Amino acid sequence: MSEHLEAYIYGRRAVQDALQRGGHVQKVYVLYGSGVEESLRVLAHRAHVPCAVLDRKRFAELTRAVGTSLKDTQGVLALVSPIPMMSLLELLQRVSFGPLRLLVAVDGIEDPQNLGAIARSAEAAGADGLILPRHRAAPLTPAAVKAAAGSLLYLPVAQVPNLGTALRTLQEAGWWVFGTAPDGESLYWEALYDRAIVLVIGSEHRGMRPSIRALCDSVLRIPLLGHVQSLNAAAAAAIVLFEIQRQRWQMGLRSTLDAQPSHVSA
Repeated sequence: MSEHLEAYIYGRRAVQDALQRGGHVQKVYVLYGSGVEESLRVLAHRAHVPCAVLDRKRFAELTRAVGTSLKDTQGVLALVSPIPMMSLLELLQRVSFGPLRLLVAVDGIEDPQNLGAIARSAEAAGADGLILPRHRAAPLTPAAVKAAAGSLLYLPVAQVPNLGTALRTLQEAGWWVFGTAPDGESLYWEALYDRAIVLVIGSEHRGMRPSIRALCDSVLRIPLLGHVQSLNAAAAAAIVLFEIQRQRWQMGLRSTLDAQPSHVSA
């Protein structure tokens, strides 16, 4: 059974991008005197979305209710359509058939901004969905939605009671499970990604739990040549996800990548 999470996004770029993509923003709130009132009102008008300009007191009350701060919002908040939280079965019913399916699962990610950044990279790399364990993942807070830069409005999300059970179910259905760890047995570019893959990203501090690592068909590592001994979980996810995309394109397996424009934003 699907659940829905009402969400706010905040920050000028996040709200502007969501308005330009269309279809998900329900209302925009702008702080009077923030310097972006007119541009946001124009964008909202074009998207047929109501836009309210609030004084500092009312805007501060709204930011507190959302659970953020005036500084973090940059004077802009938007209420977006509820993010559907589906079951694993519902997610699989939405995934296209074929050998190149790609899911991303997180194990113990505690930072909502890291979770949002992982979702952003997953959607940008063409992943079919994101799997969140019910009790071992950061919540989809406004900070996570902001870090996702709108991707959570388009990337299907499944919440599962037990990640290990979900991974075993996927393996029985023909999926390969690839984990990531600093001491993984394979370099991330050595793996073959010409199959249905679940990429598991471990927590920022402890990595994957031993029980989850034991389920992986392969554990990948990213070699580090500098003094830093580990990467941010979101950075590691992005590196492997775009290696999957690169390799599939090079093998001629991703026709959808041909002639696709690139959009780079901060």
